[in-house]
Amino acid sequence: MALAPSPLEPPPLLLSPDVDGLARAPTPVVKAILVALCEDPGVRAQALRQLDRLLRFEAEVRRQEALRTTTPPPPPPPGSISNVAAGRRLKPTPAEPKICVQCDGIFTEDKNIYGACWYHSGELELYDETLIDRMPGEMSLYDLDTESTRARHPEAFRWCCCFKKGNQPGCVGGRHESNPDWSRKGRGDSFSDLEDDPLRLDEDDDEDDDDEQAASYRHASGSSHDDAASPGGRHT
Repeated sequence: MALAPSPLEPPPLLLSPDVDGLARAPTPVVKAILVALCEDPGVRAQALRQLDRLLRFEAEVRRQEALRTTTPPPPPPPGSISNVAAGRRLKPTPAEPKICVQCDGIFTEDKNIYGACWYHSGELELYDETLIDRMPGEMSLYDLDTESTRARHPEAFRWCCCFKKGNQPGCVGGRHESNPDWSRKGRGDSFSDLEDDPLRLDEDDDEDDDDEQAASYRHASGSSHDDAASPGGRHT
């Protein structure tokens, strides 16, 4: 006979305790968590900003879909056989919009290809404090490097990966990422994950072959020069 669990023991986790588990949680649960977190003014402002962006994105998607449905498709060529009956075409399910934690762009997985995202692999650092509006002696340099100051005066900061100002677009290309645990932004990696693109493997091999040919040419040129400079190699 199985014993009932003790009321003092915590219930087993139904989802993994990470961001992936949160993304798979039921919608009412996620809404309840988000509303509770909005007690923090910074979180509330960020949530409302992203809500407005997502609503605008979905409205634009619906507008584009309406334009496609009102435009009749071209007639099939004579003699062709179509296995899709007119008026019975299934409308494709719209892709779920996501927010990229690397470039802050909105994307869908069906269009998330290499080069769709451009982000900074380095950290953002204070560069010119004179561009920040403040009274002399009002704040120390340690108090200036805050999230609110970065948002209000991005030109006063620069990215240590490319030394561009804080309001400049990213310097590293790759795919969008919605999970903060998998974000490559600010990880200190200055190499683009485009190098992992299989379409560019041939280019990398060609570059390696060119380097080997150049090294062989320099070695051969050096040997010829040494032979000409030796006593046995002088012309009479």
